[in-house]
Amino acid sequence: VEGGGDVVVVLEAVAAAARVGTEVLGGAWWRVA
Repeated sequence: VEGGGDVVVVLEAVAAAARVGTEVLGGAWWRVA
């Protein structure tokens, strides 16, 4: 397994988590506002 491949997997996981986190925070913000 190449290290570069691991980096891509990690970046994709971080990007996916960021998208989910943004949707959750955005939804909570609209409920409060």
